[in-house]
Amino acid sequence: MRPRALNSPLRLIVWVLPHPTPYNTYLLNGLAERLAIQIEAVYRWARMPSHPWGRLPVRKFKWRVSAHPGGRDKELEAVAANRSDALIVFIGWRNRTMFPPLLKRVCHRLPYAFWTDTPKVGRGILRRVINASYCFFARHAVTTLATGNPAVERYRGMGLPPHKIDSFPFVVDPDHFSPPGADQRSWDDLCSRFILCGRLSAKLKGQSVAIAALAEATKKSQMPLELILAGAGPDEGVLREQALRMGVEKSVRFAGWVEYDQLPFELRRCGALVMPSFWDPYPVAVLEAMAAGLPILGSRACGSVRERVIHGENGFIHDPGDAVALSEHMSRIASDPGGAQSMGLRSLAVSRAWGIDAATEVVRRVIQKAGSH
Repeated sequence: MRPRALNSPLRLIVWVLPHPTPYNTYLLNGLAERLAIQIEAVYRWARMPSHPWGRLPVRKFKWRVSAHPGGRDKELEAVAANRSDALIVFIGWRNRTMFPPLLKRVCHRLPYAFWTDTPKVGRGILRRVINASYCFFARHAVTTLATGNPAVERYRGMGLPPHKIDSFPFVVDPDHFSPPGADQRSWDDLCSRFILCGRLSAKLKGQSVAIAALAEATKKSQMPLELILAGAGPDEGVLREQALRMGVEKSVRFAGWVEYDQLPFELRRCGALVMPSFWDPYPVAVLEAMAAGLPILGSRACGSVRERVIHGENGFIHDPGDAVALSEHMSRIASDPGGAQSMGLRSLAVSRAWGIDAATEVVRRVIQKAGSH
């Protein structure tokens, strides 16, 4: 693919990221291929204990890990102070790596942007100070790239003007999760198996709700159901005890950390993704499961569920913590393979509507705005 020329004085986009991820790698690879501008990534950390990917896609853009992981990055600060032909995109700002270069961009009136999830709001003094501080920096930025409409709405409610916000959800590689000709699944065999992908943190991701729902659905339907918990985290022991207490210890499989290249296999041997989070701004697991052609049984506390799932069409939505409603949704999937397959096909269609080409057009518009910043 030949990159399309840009009518802009910018020559460089630097993405300052916490650590490498498969979906950010896919995004930056796609931008580097489609835009006639240099793409670079600066990572604060080479990897994080909470997301220990061992195998990632090949990176086709320039990248480096900070010389002082988690600390100040003098090379980034020099770029921030001196490169007027660069746009720096900060994924975060309240840390020692990002705050100094952010201040330099503000003081020198040079272009920068944010890429951020839905922020928390509250009446506490600390939260109000944090959000007010962010709005100060965001008003001087080219834009806030907000992960989906839930984040856009929240930032508008915080007082950011519409022209300072662009919807920019995560994107995933459709061919990785659903390669051409791969859909030879027998839904009769899949629909009794559910998967929840996420860090084992029950107060955040809601695995305890999923286990309770599995127990309830098994009792009511008298069907042998299975729940796969794909992920690692501090609550594995507590969740194992819960499964034992509820009598479903043989029906809950703890798969551990699943590498990116193995994830499509795990997803496509299941009948639906369960995502019962109590708070989850825009879980990528929902997008990955949709790209694999799965219905989504998700909590309305998940931004990607609210934006991508239509209740009864490509999945079902429940209130956070409502194990009874989730159990009913699991039973409906398990008892209706044909309906589940139709929902999965609609998930696949929705996932392809927002892809790398749409993301590129957003970045192209941001580059044009930054050129006149």
